[in-house]
Amino acid sequence: SLVLEQSYSIPEAARSLGVGETALRRWVQQLSDEPSGTTPKSKALTPEQQKIQELEARVNRLER
Repeated sequence: SLVLEQSYSIPEAARSLGVGETALRRWVQQLSDEPSGTTPKSKALTPEQQKIQELEARVNRLER
């Protein structure tokens, strides 16, 4: 929200939140990709993304 909606820079937002810049960049990228329907490769942020990842993993297991 700080970066995408309030125009904070990544370094400013990271300092404000007490998190690393790399992690924050990854989170911002995941949130930016979400509306386009892109499923993140890393751990999901939202319950919907988590469910999609679980279902994709299940499909992969069943196909094997």
